Amino acid sequence: MRCEYIDKLINACAFVPDYKDNIGKVTKIYLKTGGCFVTRYSMRKVIDDFCTINLTDINKLRKLSAELIGGKNLKPIYVRKGVVMIPIKTTKPLVDGDKCFAYVNLHCIDDLYMDESIIRLNNGEEICYVESANAVKLRLAEGTILQNKVTLKGV
Repeated sequence: MRCEYIDKLINACAFVPDYKDNIGKVTKIYLKTGGCFVTRYSMRKVIDDFCTINLTDINKLRKLSAELIGGKNLKPIYVRKGVVMIPIKTTKPLVDGDKCFAYVNLHCIDDLYMDESIIRLNNGEEICYVESANAVKLRLAEGTILQNKVTLKGV
């Protein structure tokens, strides 16, 4: 991995899939300090690399989430204290199999504007979502529940 990419992952607060003209699928990495870094790496690789940097395994984290809050798909991921990644649909897939869910750190969300379908991060950046506000609120609540259960359980 490149050093610049690793630095961006360390300071990341959200990973958002996007499509760019003349490039194709990219991943936007929103930084805690503000700004956005665009990489051609897939969402899967970015999430895997983020977990690796935090000395965790994405598959074990997903299994832990399923055990603690039930269900299997699209559940928040507890990475470490202060980092609970919430899946949020931010784009419609162009073809089957495209990743269309962003992962946003629960602790980096400042506000949720349901009427405009916007999540405002505490660094001032905004992320638009394309699913119902109720689905987003449910995942935010699940993220809070997951964090509380992990804290109580001492995992």
